[in-house]
Amino acid sequence: MRKILSLKPKQFDLLITSLILVIMALISVLLNLKPLIAFGLYLFIPSIFLWLREKKNSPKIFLGVIFLGVIIGFIFDFIVTFNKGWIVTRLLFPYKFFGVLPLLAKGVYGQGIEVVS
Repeated sequence: MRKILSLKPKQFDLLITSLILVIMALISVLLNLKPLIAFGLYLFIPSIFLWLREKKNSPKIFLGVIFLGVIIGFIFDFIVTFNKGWIVTRLLFPYKFFGVLPLLAKGVYGQGIEVVS
């Protein structure tokens, strides 16, 4: 027990985050959660712990997340759809970008998207 108390802050954060991930894995298996909900728990709860643990520049981090998540995600999605890596079968909005990319596919993470092999 003394060894756990003598951990450096980063090591303590890693230990707690790892324990949270193991607990979330057990919860998702025991409750038979849908993949999107389980994925959200895996990301959301450890992120909240780490965010509350140390004061950070939240607006700057938020802008970085928006840039990486939206802009780079859009570019990746455009390239894969253009090269027919997957075919979107259902659209939430019937608009396409350059006649190729659906702006929003109906469903998230695989629902409404057929992967072409």
